[in-house]
Amino acid sequence: MSILWQLSAMFLWGSSMPDGGWTHIGAAVRAAQEVGIHRNKVYSATPNLTDELWKRAFWCIMYFDRWMSSCFGRPVAIQDEA
Repeated sequence: MSILWQLSAMFLWGSSMPDGGWTHIGAAVRAAQEVGIHRNKVYSATPNLTDELWKRAFWCIMYFDRWMSSCFGRPVAIQDEA
């Protein structure tokens, strides 16, 4: 589900409404948090495909969040906390 928001944000970046992509990334962040992929999990010795794909999707969302926020001078949606 969050991949659709990422793709639409990339599309909007190249359109006449690039700031709409920032809104779509915010929706992707909230959807990712709803699923719980932002949490640290204890993975088994052999990670399965689903866990790896969720982890990659989270890092893509985080990258787009940082990138769009820096381009528009707006706050990020995912805060770095230890």
